Amino acid sequence: MTSYGELPAGTKADILEYLTKQELSARSLAERLQVSSAAVRQHLAILEALGLVTRRKVVTAPSRPTHLYRLSVQGTRVFPKRCRTSNACAVLSLSTPTRRL
Repeated sequence: MTSYGELPAGTKADILEYLTKQELSARSLAERLQVSSAAVRQHLAILEALGLVTRRKVVTAPSRPTHLYRLSVQGTRVFPKRCRTSNACAVLSLSTPTRRL
């Protein structure tokens, strides 16, 4: 992933905050955020394209497969350890590396 100025804000930030604590489906995230599953899936697609989120397919019985989302390795680097254990996880700004002279 290339460097960028800030993490996503709004609903995307809320999704990342939930995913710091546990792996969740789009439906579970939609219920927690009180938005549609389709809206959550669109946000997740963007977060996945940024390399912050990954998903895995879970097949149970003869029903449709479910995708569970979690922070990617890159996503876990973005959030400090305190975010993964605290309920008050703020969206962090990432600065570009400073040049050494």
